[in-house]
Amino acid sequence: SQKGFCTIGIISLIVKFSSPRYPIRIRKHASNFVRHFCYSNDYTRKMFIACGGLPVLIRFLYEDYNDERARELILSSIDCIWNIFEIKSNPKNDFCRLFCKFGLLSRLAKVFYILKKHQGTHDNQDYIDRVVKIFSLFSGGDILVRQKIAEVAVLKYLILVLPELKFENLLTMMKAFHRVCGVKLDKPLKEMEDAGIIPVFVKLLDHDRREIHSQVILCMEMLMVSDIAKRPTRKEKAIFAGIVPHLLKVVDERKLLKQVALRILCDLPIQVPAVRTELWKHKMVNFYVKTLTDSCWRPDALNALKIWMKMEPTRLGFQLAGSSSIPKLVAVCTSQKVFRQHLSLILPTMVAMCEMSRHLTQAVARSPKFVRSMLARLKEPIQGDPTNMAIHQASVEITHKMCIDHVNLSMFNKKYQIVEAMEVISSKAKAADKLRLWCLAETKER
Repeated sequence: SQKGFCTIGIISLIVKFSSPRYPIRIRKHASNFVRHFCYSNDYTRKMFIACGGLPVLIRFLYEDYNDERARELILSSIDCIWNIFEIKSNPKNDFCRLFCKFGLLSRLAKVFYILKKHQGTHDNQDYIDRVVKIFSLFSGGDILVRQKIAEVAVLKYLILVLPELKFENLLTMMKAFHRVCGVKLDKPLKEMEDAGIIPVFVKLLDHDRREIHSQVILCMEMLMVSDIAKRPTRKEKAIFAGIVPHLLKVVDERKLLKQVALRILCDLPIQVPAVRTELWKHKMVNFYVKTLTDSCWRPDALNALKIWMKMEPTRLGFQLAGSSSIPKLVAVCTSQKVFRQHLSLILPTMVAMCEMSRHLTQAVARSPKFVRSMLARLKEPIQGDPTNMAIHQASVEITHKMCIDHVNLSMFNKKYQIVEAMEVISSKAKAADKLRLWCLAETKER
């Protein structure tokens, strides 16, 4: 009989009675008819869709939740939407696209908020769970579908609901947001920022379950650090919302997320004065110095210190020249355990830092280990690859800077035979036809 209804077009005739211009009693009968079709077999449900049934389901979501009879239409619509996704013969993404076309997500988000708001008055937890599952389905859709979730009209309600959800639903929603952030397009990420989701995410780091922290931090990584998302305002908002102490805690306690936290912390907008004020509060200079011992992140940590020194050369120079920082700075420039690829980044960074701070240059020059390491590199065989050339050039410049800033150059030269080492690399560079290095060594030698 249902196939017969579909064939003669009865669905199209009935669904028009779902319009708000008809009394609630008639709309309720139309809703029962729709529900009957949505709980039927795949063929009947697909005929319901083909006859324009999806906009009817969305129309029911606009009913007044405070009216008990209208509330039934809303809840019935949620059940029917879920049953549409139960059709086995079509990919779920097809239905996601159709629902997005008819504007489901923004209205469903508002209904989600209304359900949560009235949770204490009405026993609607099952429908809250179902809406969470529906959003999770949409987050697994293609790029176009996920972009729809990231629209401000949807997010403005979701961010109000997130902090109030029970653990299982919150975890599901955060996994959904993780998939949305994975779109890696600037527009959805910008809309998430504009909707005010960053402070909400940061606040969720106070949750007592670590699973939530993991999903939040993975989302924040995509918002703050991914190549498409390098917008200083996002990083600033996260910092002002209080993300730094949470990330520092992750670095100390969480092995699995440590690398993600370090990636965020080593890419902060240090150029912004208000950001530096926050970083001083959390002793981030000491953190970056400590991170110099990390085999993966030492170049990034040193680069962060260089950027900071460019903004505050005197203050930072004095702090780095202190007894607690110099051993780690010396070690990162001299240790045999440091990869040469990293060293080709570290030594030029050190050159820039020494150029900005005389106190730092004098402090490293007081370390025999550091000076002898620079001179040993001047005497190494010259090779043509960019890595070794960068190391040689940086070693020449650091050695020259130590000579300029030393209080007693003659004693310094007598102790370490600086001139002899510069002559060696100059002659080697000339013999190897490395004109740039030879000119640099000749100039510094004089």
